[in-house]
Amino acid sequence: MRKSLIILSLVVLIVNIAQAQNSKKETDTIQAKNLPDVTVVGRNSKSDYQQMPEIVGTNIYAGKKNA
Repeated sequence: MRKSLIILSLVVLIVNIAQAQNSKKETDTIQAKNLPDVTVVGRNSKSDYQQMPEIVGTNIYAGKKNA
């Protein structure tokens, strides 16, 4: 019983080492790609904020924070 437990442990250890080496090979082949720069232009004014209507169809928004 003890020998089979030791053999099973060794097999599990060997399988884990093999998987670790395979995952290392996969990560070595990944290449980084640079995307073009993006410029975001916006404005922030009080007139951009709009209040939600209190009732829309069957939805009631009265008393909810919306800004």
